[in-house]
Amino acid sequence: MNARNIDLPRTVRFKVKKQYIARVIKNPELLIGRTYKDYKQWVKTNKVHTVQIDTVHGSKSDNNFILTIYFPDIHFQFGILINSLSPDVVNSVFYDLRKKMGNELYKTIFPVILCDNGFEFLKLSEIENDPLTGEQLSKIFYCDPYRSSQKGACERNHVFIRYIKVKGKSLDNLSQDDVELMFSHINS
Repeated sequence: MNARNIDLPRTVRFKVKKQYIARVIKNPELLIGRTYKDYKQWVKTNKVHTVQIDTVHGSKSDNNFILTIYFPDIHFQFGILINSLSPDVVNSVFYDLRKKMGNELYKTIFPVILCDNGFEFLKLSEIENDPLTGEQLSKIFYCDPYRSSQKGACERNHVFIRYIKVKGKSLDNLSQDDVELMFSHINS
């Protein structure tokens, strides 16, 4: 076989791995009982499924981002277009989902949420409990910094998004319908 690098779609894209500076966590109290190590222990004793969430960024000047929600047990991911990486915007997405589903269905679908410790997820602990009753609806855990392998299934699906929207290109021209079509193709 005669295959050159240009014939292999992913070979040309790989770059030399860069060295990362240790990341300083803005609110270390947030991670008490919510680290990946805590997650592994919790999952051993509580046999429930985990939902992995992350965000997809386009160019640095973008106003649109995609919040991805992945269900590894059934290999299903969907995305919600958000206009800011603010923790309040991400929380409002989950408040809307809970309002549409009701608390019982929400608890069944989102018992455990695993995310990275990016800025947009810093207030996720606010959605763990129902503000009216105090009932725990879900449990939030955070991956370790620079360990995308800890929620690798979600990250793997982001590769498929990059086949459609190349990294560094703007997401501003997308609508929610476009995002739904994208994930329909990815899930198929």
